Amino acid sequence: MVEIVWQKWFELGNFRIDSEHRVFLDLVMGLNRDFKAGLTPEKQARSLREILKYAEFHFLSEENMMIDIGYPDRQIHTEEHRKLLATLEASIRRLNAGEDILDEFLTFLYEWFCEHTVGVDYRLAQFIAARPG
Repeated sequence: MVEIVWQKWFELGNFRIDSEHRVFLDLVMGLNRDFKAGLTPEKQARSLREILKYAEFHFLSEENMMIDIGYPDRQIHTEEHRKLLATLEASIRRLNAGEDILDEFLTFLYEWFCEHTVGVDYRLAQFIAARPG
């Protein structure tokens, strides 16, 4: 299992995006801690649902921001969100069905978060920062 920790290089310089990213990663880190401590199936299911719901909120928040600023790569960025949500939902179904994939799932979430943040979200933050006013 990869060690899940906040890295300074995750910060994009946009307070709203950075704050939401910290909450999302904190949820993933909490699931990791609970997993290591032997979380119950009920707690696992609730934590997974919380991560999914927060991801839905965060993605909607970013997508609304992109609409507000006329972000030219909105469709590509939104498609990335849709892909992750589909993967999250499929993994959660597997986990709730009793498959032993939590370690793999946590690694996937962390790696996806790192790649998405420093790639796709970085471009969004740069676009926002370059706007006048």
